[in-house]
Amino acid sequence: MPRLSDLKLTPGVFAAAASGATIARAARTGTTVNYSDTEAATTIFTVSRLLVGVPRGRRCLTPPKHARSKGGKSCTRLQRVGSFTDADRAGRNSFRFTGRLAGGRLSPGRYQLAATPRAPGATGKTIAASFSVVPHPPLHEPTTRSRRDSRVPR
Repeated sequence: MPRLSDLKLTPGVFAAAASGATIARAARTGTTVNYSDTEAATTIFTVSRLLVGVPRGRRCLTPPKHARSKGGKSCTRLQRVGSFTDADRAGRNSFRFTGRLAGGRLSPGRYQLAATPRAPGATGKTIAASFSVVPHPPLHEPTTRSRRDSRVPR
């Protein structure tokens, strides 16, 4: 049975790529995902958004639309965003995750990446790591100077 360990995302805070695939071999944006596997397998990566919820029994549910009373308990719930697969080999594996899923960019916020290895006839234990997506920096800063300010004084 395949077994994953040492799942790490470096850096843990990044901006999602504006275009491209989910996995890229060379990208300026995104994060590097590193993990180890005991045998060659296909690993399914599931991305879930971490959101605020309210505890109801053993579950964490969506908060009601009306205002919560102060001092009420909260919990963190997972909302599945999407998934992708990667064929790995025994030993150390790594790839560049661009922060894109199903043709769209992940919105800024907190997320969890869960990895589940699957080999023929066996599914391993799921491991997870958290990361954050920040807003994409602007391509160029807007200028605030007017044309009149750029003239040389006489």
